[in-house]
Amino acid sequence: IIATDIGFYLEFNSRINYIIFEYLDESLLMLKSVIFQFPYNLIFCSVIILFYFLKNQTKTLRLSMIYTTHNISAVKSLSTNLLLFIMLSVFIRGGFQDKPLHWSHANISNKPFYNQLTMNPVWTLGFTYFKSRNDNLIKKFKDINLINSIKIARDVIDTENSKFYDDRKPLLRTTDYGEIINKYNIVLIILEGFASQYVGAFGSDYNVTPEFDKLSKNGVLFSRMFSAGTRTNRGVAASVLSFPPIPKYNSIQKDNFSTNEFSSLANILKQRNYKNKFFSGSSLNYHNRYNFMSSNGFDNFWGQSNAPDTAFRTMWGVSDKLLLDTLLNSIKQETSPFFYTALTISNHPPYNVPKNNLIDYSNIKIKSNRLKAFKYSDWAIANFIDKCDEAGITKNTIFVIVGDHGFPNLKKEYKHFDLTKYHVPLLILSPNLGPGTNNKIASQTDIVPTILSLLGGKFLHHSWGKNLFSKNKSNNFAIMVPAGSNNLMAMIDEKNLLVHDFINGSISYSIKWKKPMISLSIDTLKYDTNKFNFLFAYMKASTNCLLNNQCGISYEN
Repeated sequence: IIATDIGFYLEFNSRINYIIFEYLDESLLMLKSVIFQFPYNLIFCSVIILFYFLKNQTKTLRLSMIYTTHNISAVKSLSTNLLLFIMLSVFIRGGFQDKPLHWSHANISNKPFYNQLTMNPVWTLGFTYFKSRNDNLIKKFKDINLINSIKIARDVIDTENSKFYDDRKPLLRTTDYGEIINKYNIVLIILEGFASQYVGAFGSDYNVTPEFDKLSKNGVLFSRMFSAGTRTNRGVAASVLSFPPIPKYNSIQKDNFSTNEFSSLANILKQRNYKNKFFSGSSLNYHNRYNFMSSNGFDNFWGQSNAPDTAFRTMWGVSDKLLLDTLLNSIKQETSPFFYTALTISNHPPYNVPKNNLIDYSNIKIKSNRLKAFKYSDWAIANFIDKCDEAGITKNTIFVIVGDHGFPNLKKEYKHFDLTKYHVPLLILSPNLGPGTNNKIASQTDIVPTILSLLGGKFLHHSWGKNLFSKNKSNNFAIMVPAGSNNLMAMIDEKNLLVHDFINGSISYSIKWKKPMISLSIDTLKYDTNKFNFLFAYMKASTNCLLNNQCGISYEN
């Protein structure tokens, strides 16, 4: 566990926790990661060497003990072992205090690395696992009034030209987006690991997104978009279902809520006879993706198992170029209006990409496989859009390009909550939509209602996001929940970042928007009752819907 913890931290910037259990279903994939992926292979070899060394040392020690044991009384031996057990127990739990050392107790520095060092990986892993077995969502929000929560949520979500219906489904509504109905095709591309801190259009000098920077001048670039969580599963669910992240260990894609009814964009568009297809560069079976998407309106699928045997592959999937070429070929064969979603994988460990002479890697600021993979993904998305343009597809198609999650801040570390883990680009390319930059605070849950607004007409939907083209300024917020934890949730608005820890309370930060990136002031603010009331109300209403299977609407009725 301790050895694995090193590699886990390098990937997730956190001590080993519940996330590791979500990978157990993919045992073969995990084994490949251990054997072939740095630093896991190095750690694995080190553990074997250490085990061999300790085995020999233990054998020598045992022989030595044979000659010394008769000099040690049984009482003295028992006392020594008991004292050792007590000391280990104290060290593991972090001291003599009432509660064991929790991550929030460890926030003693502005450097998360130092804070993480104070935690015991064995205890953290065990603690998060047993807490996940009793993840009591009802208890988290039991003191929040449900009726008031529904009213508050409705007041700030897409209230323009909307008619709400059933309180059991608080945001179920019909929204009138205008008389003109556009039968545009929809292509949603969710880019693995496409973090804003690497994007040149946001001020990055890493030189890995020259193509995306050019594309952003042809559409609307959302500069303050935040992912729902820190893992792909939360980003996909929020983007496709418009349902917010919930402070729980398991993803809704994989637990007992995976069969719940949701108001997915695929289901909504079926009412206008759109065909829906989901493309993934990785396995469709990973994280219950096929079953989950099947139950949420997608009828056709393509995954790495459908790729040719000769295709370039990593242990996680096929290249972005192959995925997007396949997407393009499918589009060319389509005659009906369609909604296609593609999830890329090249910009994922081990960051191996196929050789491509069209990409200049020489000017990348820092030489690393991660940045090389990032630039490859950048090229692949632009190559796809160019081919769509050449085929005339862009004339009648809305392209929505968004990152699934960010990465920890490369230049500055935050004490409690690192916003760069969530800051991702969102770019919308659409007919009759002029280029520009939208500085409204956005969440992946906003993607569905924003697309609906571009299509026009009336839609019955149960989206938990807002229309980003709306002029309503009161709903300028995004909610985030980190993976691997069930005790944290956060909300960002124009002025503040609010972080609530269900164990140790709440904290507020002031926000400084330094164009084009973000920074947090070090000073904390006084508790803002109104803003935290909204955060709790929104989460209470959405959690209640989830628990009672009231997240969507039966479109068959």
